[in-house]
Amino acid sequence: MNEKKEKEINTIFAEYGAKIKLAKGLGSTEMVSAVTATYEDCNLLSSVGIPLVKVNCKIVNPENYNEEYTYNQEGEICFAGPQLMMGYYMKPQATDEIIRNHSDGERWIHTGDLGYLNEDGILFVSGRIKRIIMTKGNDGIVTKLFPDRIENVVSQHSAVSLCCAIGIPDKERINIPKIVIVLNDSYLENDELTNNILEHCKNCLPTYMVPEIVEYMDELPRTPRGKIDYRALEKMAEEQNIGG
Repeated sequence: MNEKKEKEINTIFAEYGAKIKLAKGLGSTEMVSAVTATYEDCNLLSSVGIPLVKVNCKIVNPENYNEEYTYNQEGEICFAGPQLMMGYYMKPQATDEIIRNHSDGERWIHTGDLGYLNEDGILFVSGRIKRIIMTKGNDGIVTKLFPDRIENVVSQHSAVSLCCAIGIPDKERINIPKIVIVLNDSYLENDELTNNILEHCKNCLPTYMVPEIVEYMDELPRTPRGKIDYRALEKMAEEQNIGG
């Protein structure tokens, strides 16, 4: 859940006299349901709380899982603990893809989620590894785009109802970032609004992550499970490029 939506929910709670804030957590079937949770004094915006008792959590380099990151470094979220499953039934290959023995001798589940731990051990989830997009900055250095981070920033703008960031293939840059936006009912598409949204991005994102293409749609495509279908948007962009 992004920060904007969480604030909206907490505002509703307060308006009705509730003394609590939205409680959050992170779950994993492979770890027998919940692995983290928030509580009254540990419920920062956009966080999913701290690991439950006997659950260990660490952030590792997605390209070298034996390299553990320190506080506030973004990498892959991994969990270990006595409740970690033995494996998928009769699927050893699938098990080996998600559970790995690290150099510390422990079996760790690789969630495929990007995130970081702050100095208090509070976990923040920032995206999915599968959605990482490679790009090349103006300095010629190849780096990673995190679509979820772009979406979190854009969605904080008051005009934005929904958004989805994708990469557009480019011969010189590998990919360039594009944002597709559904506006709130009281806003109309125009150059001034687009410039305002981009200025907001420039204030909150590294230069190479600021969207270079902005498109507006009445609604975003959804998967059968109701999630925004970023692959469908990528396909639509590819067809537009071919048609152009």
